[in-house]
Amino acid sequence: MDGTRIERGVRSLLFFESSPDLLPIKGELRKRGFLIFECRTSSEVRFAVARFPISLILIDLLIPGEPSGYEICRQLREDRQTGSIPIFLFCDHPLPVQVTQSYFHELKVERLILPPLDPVYIAQQIDLTLQRHEDPPPPLPRP
Repeated sequence: MDGTRIERGVRSLLFFESSPDLLPIKGELRKRGFLIFECRTSSEVRFAVARFPISLILIDLLIPGEPSGYEICRQLREDRQTGSIPIFLFCDHPLPVQVTQSYFHELKVERLILPPLDPVYIAQQIDLTLQRHEDPPPPLPRP
């Protein structure tokens, strides 16, 4: 990761996960021109967000080890440098609706991705989210 240079205008995604279920999604995103950083530890996540212009972060909610995906997401949201980066949470196990709604609102994530995983749909959701974050809001009308 250290020697990577990102060309201007290239959108980059950071994946903090260990699930083989996301391989088709990564393939679809690469076809669309995204640069993907794959992190396996929280220290790699912190290094990548400090060093590279990350457009969106996808975090496995149930990634094994410490800190959890939930905790990493919370830390990123509280940090001034990373608090405005869109985050998608991923979980490869179905969760009760109350739990998913709680995570969604508490962590202020853009999307919570649950099975079944459709790579094209998820790539479209990432595209739409980034368009929303990249385009400035229209000016307010003058009174």
